Amino acid sequence: MSRWDDREERDALYRLCLEEWGAEERVAKAAEEAAEMSAAFIRFLLEPKGHDPLANRDSALSELVDVMIMSEQVELVFGGM
Repeated sequence: MSRWDDREERDALYRLCLEEWGAEERVAKAAEEAAEMSAAFIRFLLEPKGHDPLANRDSALSELVDVMIMSEQVELVFGGM
């Protein structure tokens, strides 16, 4: 089991992020990552010319992970869930 499988350890890291950058910046970053995920999902679904479908899939998954990470940080901002 990875140390990142432990929610308490992740929360400890996220609290450090909150201390370093502040709650407003973390919420703004979460919104930014959500927008990037949305764009990546659209590229994956529409398969625009000149884009590699495998790269589109990898990008969509990468952005999804970013949103998941930021969602956990935002949970702390809003007092947990």
